[in-house]
Amino acid sequence: MKFCLDPGHGGIDSGAMFRSGVREADINLSVALKTADRLKTLAQQVILTRSHDTKISLLDRVRIANLNNVDVFCSIHCNFASNPQARGIEIFHYPGSEKGNLLATTLLGSVLSQISLPVRGIKTQNFYVLRYTKMPAALIELEFLSNPEASCLLTKEWVQNRFADGIAFGLVRFAQKYAQKT
Repeated sequence: MKFCLDPGHGGIDSGAMFRSGVREADINLSVALKTADRLKTLAQQVILTRSHDTKISLLDRVRIANLNNVDVFCSIHCNFASNPQARGIEIFHYPGSEKGNLLATTLLGSVLSQISLPVRGIKTQNFYVLRYTKMPAALIELEFLSNPEASCLLTKEWVQNRFADGIAFGLVRFAQKYAQKT
């Protein structure tokens, strides 16, 4: 199987940022690189939309996935809210995408098997990277950088490792069951 991991934001586009200077782009990249390592250990092929701190357009993110004919696309992000108490994981797929819903559901269960988090659920959204990728796609919001406790956790190596394990195992599980079926 071939997977595309998309660490959201990057370069001058830091994404969400917590008061302590924790940048979403850095967390996204770290978790994506760890996830890529796990997938490679599981003998899977991995394409990254970025492997260092650079800005990649949404169009280029989609092109990378589509031109490489990957089986599954996963965009990795951290969330932000005006309410500093907001917590939890949520995963998005494109509206009406049955495989996207199965991917999001599989990812959620797999991540929760690795780390206990509040669940905000599976949601649909018309995000560019979900709309224009040709393969099953999901966008995962790991936790809220706007929440001081969650922001602190997101910087911890062991937390990032658990997210990476959950995402990698979920992607492989989904691909084995659903990606090739019509």
